[in-house]
Amino acid sequence: LQSAHGGNDPGKVSSSGVKEKDINLAITLKCQSVLEQNGVKVILTRNSDCSLADSNASNKKASDLKKRKALIKESQINCAVSIHQNSFPDTSSHGAQVFYHPQNPDYYLLRDNNTPTVIAEVCFLSNPSEAAMITEETVQEKAAFQIAMGIMQFLHSPSFNPQ
Repeated sequence: LQSAHGGNDPGKVSSSGVKEKDINLAITLKCQSVLEQNGVKVILTRNSDCSLADSNASNKKASDLKKRKALIKESQINCAVSIHQNSFPDTSSHGAQVFYHPQNPDYYLLRDNNTPTVIAEVCFLSNPSEAAMITEETVQEKAAFQIAMGIMQFLHSPSFNPQ
């Protein structure tokens, strides 16, 4: 599980000050708990407010993403999910989005990656009501549970063939 952003990179920040990195980490840790309770081994990219970037890297964001992708490749995992919150100039945009196509040129984690990888955008922090809602623990728990159920459904599907 990848809790996107962290450290000096807050990710998206809502108009009320909700930081994506904090929401991502909260959902990721809750998702880890559900998965582990169901016997799934989980590897986290971070379990605290930190970045994976090299401290001497000139482009911290690129360094962080490169390390995340390397971790996916090196860990020989069955699947990867990167948890995010979305943003759009139109504050009425709402809902969840999932990106998964390996040839999607817009997402670095999805390109040139043989591990089934999903980017889960849970809500729009640019939408004031969703930004307020996602700070609620029960909403984070529901999001984490749904992500965990998706992972377990994938791992137990007849078409899944571990490497």
